[in-house]
Amino acid sequence: MADAQNAKPRTRSPLSPSAFGFLPTFHRKGVSKLFVSAKTAGAIPVLSPAIGDALVLASLDAKVRSIGFIASARRGNEHVDLDVVVVQRGDRLFFMDVVAARRIRDLEDEGLALIALEEFELSPWKISAQTLLREPRYTNNQFVWQYNRHRVPTGLRKRILQVLAQQPMQLGHLLKRVGGDHGTCPAILSLACAGVLELDIASRPLDRMTLVRLRR
Repeated sequence: MADAQNAKPRTRSPLSPSAFGFLPTFHRKGVSKLFVSAKTAGAIPVLSPAIGDALVLASLDAKVRSIGFIASARRGNEHVDLDVVVVQRGDRLFFMDVVAARRIRDLEDEGLALIALEEFELSPWKISAQTLLREPRYTNNQFVWQYNRHRVPTGLRKRILQVLAQQPMQLGHLLKRVGGDHGTCPAILSLACAGVLELDIASRPLDRMTLVRLRR
């Protein structure tokens, strides 16, 4: 644990009340599809398929520490619909600017929205369709996320973590070291969804050569 001299400055949580003029609303009513992951503080409305894909991307991104949502903001009698996903990457806060899911606003509403996001100290994280669908990450993300919230027996979880505590290793070697039945690989993928493990899913298709490590 780092001492006080070397400690990094604390960053506001995406769900912390703002100290600025705009007051955020974190919940949006009337949305049937919700997204939950180990990094979300609550259920996040999935307002489009592109937003859903971006939420999976953020949940499996090792740099993303937490995910939140701001439905709207109010300053006095002014109400501004935002519907933005907020992520903490490292020590900074960003709002997801998913190009394929951008809202169409008039100039006045767009201006108020930009002012609100600036006062919340949120920088844009632009996610183009090309970035979102980039391979092999996109296919890997979709496959791994099938095991989100998959139940992992306590003993198996303990063995996986003990082996990886020694050093990162390729998935095939990890499966040999841990042993067990065909449930070991789903357990590893589930722990990645839970933010316990990190998988190298951006550089190559998911296979026995994929590097697995404890979350840093």
